[in-house]
Amino acid sequence: MLKRKITSYLEKWKDSPYKECPLIRGARQIGKSYIVEKFMQDNFESYLTIDFSRDRGLRSLFDGDLDIDRIMDDICIHFPGFKPIPGKTAILLDEIQYCSAARTSLKFFVLDGRYRVIATGSSLGMILREENDPSPPEDDLEPVGYEKEYAMYPLDFEEFLWNMGMEDAAVDSIRRRIHDRVRFGDGICDRLTRLFKIYTVVGGMPEAVQTYVDTSDMDAVRNVQKKIVEGYRNDIARYVDEKERDRILSLFDSIPSQLSEENTKFMYSRIESVSIPTYDTYSKGINWLCEARIAAMCKNLSQPALPLERNAMNKSFKLYMNDSGLLACMMDPSISKAVLKDDHRVNRGAIMENRVFSCIQSCGYTPYFFSNNHLEIDFIVNISNNVSAMEIKSGNNKRARSLHSIKENHGVKRRMKFELSDIFVDEDGVEHYPLFACAFAGALKGNSDMDVTFDAGELNDMLKNGS
Repeated sequence: MLKRKITSYLEKWKDSPYKECPLIRGARQIGKSYIVEKFMQDNFESYLTIDFSRDRGLRSLFDGDLDIDRIMDDICIHFPGFKPIPGKTAILLDEIQYCSAARTSLKFFVLDGRYRVIATGSSLGMILREENDPSPPEDDLEPVGYEKEYAMYPLDFEEFLWNMGMEDAAVDSIRRRIHDRVRFGDGICDRLTRLFKIYTVVGGMPEAVQTYVDTSDMDAVRNVQKKIVEGYRNDIARYVDEKERDRILSLFDSIPSQLSEENTKFMYSRIESVSIPTYDTYSKGINWLCEARIAAMCKNLSQPALPLERNAMNKSFKLYMNDSGLLACMMDPSISKAVLKDDHRVNRGAIMENRVFSCIQSCGYTPYFFSNNHLEIDFIVNISNNVSAMEIKSGNNKRARSLHSIKENHGVKRRMKFELSDIFVDEDGVEHYPLFACAFAGALKGNSDMDVTFDAGELNDMLKNGS
């Protein structure tokens, strides 16, 4: 079983006096249900999964009043082998977006207090509901104050390192070195960069990671990724009404080519040859892909100034995949090989840019970009209430003209460059980090109380032993 951060979150929730129901949101196939079911099995005497996506008839369990005794009686009738034990029972309400009443019931489960309830949702079907779905809109029934959302993503780089055999202490030491801007040295830096390239191509979908951990076979990994991508296409065909289906499929399939262009800003004209493709034509489809956590939008800024969200332009954006491994498998295999072999003759920028975006996002930040007629910055992030500009260089080009320009013309003082190098700060004040440091973006803020446990030699030994 893959080690995931969410397990620690659920353990803290179980032992906490605050009993809000966790609502775990994330794309399909990222391991939400598997992790929760394993957690319930290990921590509760009695447990049950109610999967609303597999059996829509289960919605009837929450019809009528939401009295917990009535609901539990109906659940026991429907699942005769289930024996709830007050204080020792957990219930997973899986794909809860298909039953609005079940989400409302979270409030009453919390108030009742006898049973622990966890909910998961991929958001599929929320934006474009089925015409025969009698459930009222989910937003009208949110149990405010009785649920706590947890955004779950594919495995991040730290989780990948854990599952490649690296100890927690070694990962913590990597984070601390990035925080303190301590150089890694060539040996460690090269090893971590190699692992980051593998992670970029494998991605973070659990089945793909497990396949790589078990076999180290990239062809087998690619086959798993293709299956997941095809599953997403099937989801679109299954859950989206016919009017929007073709548009969403066209949007989805256009993402690799959009990101492969020199100007990676999303262009409707690249989707299909229609007379006047516009935001209004595709806005529902874009929102659907983003709500389903299949893709993520990165908005352009009118100016790189706080508050960033107020300066975001809704109709000027880039569209990334939420997993770089899935993006890689949607592109020509030569791109993945070029990433792994560091072949500078092949343009690897799309995959690396997508990977960095996902890393920054999984660290809890909302990345934007800044592009006008004179300047383009890959990412703009609010770090500790400071506008921070980030540039990504996956090749040997070390120039940072855009980072100098944004300082001179827009007053952005904190600037970072993620590239094939070790950590240093240049004479212009630009912070240079190895590419893998973007996965530890949380270490780029303020002071930390983490301790450096290992010196360079010890960390190097742990890297060798762990992977």
